[in-house]
Amino acid sequence: MKTDVFIRLLSDVHEKEEIASDIARAFQMFRAFVRRFSRFEKESELSRFNASEGGKVSAEFFFLLKECSRFCRATEGVFDPGILPVLEKIGYGGQAIGIGGKPAGKLLLSN
Repeated sequence: MKTDVFIRLLSDVHEKEEIASDIARAFQMFRAFVRRFSRFEKESELSRFNASEGGKVSAEFFFLLKECSRFCRATEGVFDPGILPVLEKIGYGGQAIGIGGKPAGKLLLSN
């Protein structure tokens, strides 16, 4: 999904090996989610849905659609998963967009 994911667990109770195993499982879960729902994966449920005329979707996919709709309303359209056609018209090809539709440099966020 063109997203960097960082996981860091700190514990005074659990062993390093257990923490490492939990982190590995979290990444496995994230990769499975990407395979299933990313528009960048040709065989994902999202890609198949986008290529179809509609139809039946899984309960999980329907839940994501409802949540996306809820977030769009809650943010008054700032979060809008339906914006891709507009982005593609101004030249988005999968990379970050900068000012004037030109590719942006890498943006690093930290807290």
